[in-house]
Amino acid sequence: MIVDLLNKKCHYPLAKGEYYIYDDEANHTPKFVNDDEEWNIKIVNNSNFDIDFFQNDGCLMTQNELKKCDWISIFRNKFYFIEAKDVKAGQRKKQRKDAIEKFNATIPYYLETYPALIDLSLYVIMNFRDKVKLTRAANKAKAFYFKEEFNAEYIETNHLDFK
Repeated sequence: MIVDLLNKKCHYPLAKGEYYIYDDEANHTPKFVNDDEEWNIKIVNNSNFDIDFFQNDGCLMTQNELKKCDWISIFRNKFYFIEAKDVKAGQRKKQRKDAIEKFNATIPYYLETYPALIDLSLYVIMNFRDKVKLTRAANKAKAFYFKEEFNAEYIETNHLDFK
């Protein structure tokens, strides 16, 4: 299984419960916080299985020449590429473009390095922080692009729920 091939020092297993995670860019680690603090993404594990959550940028992928998404997550037969952005609404277009570049470098790296990914369902999660509410948006053009390019589902959200 792919989890066994990844660096364990980058691994944060998420047992049943709710997790609020903030991207600590300075230390290349996910920062687990309370819901009243700044957070990028809320992950809810409603299952009896751990979610395999990994720091990707600066831990699994350390190549300076490649752009990298922040985190990856694996749950059952699903593989998630997650990019966290902490921006105001007016800056989202520029940050979305940067995130797309990161996904376009990260996903081929994983597909080449771990060919078994082809057997998993791939998800691309574009995450814009909104401390006040849970968000989910549709971007049909990006969804079409990632489906055609990588056979991956594209979702803009700050909330992932695993059952």
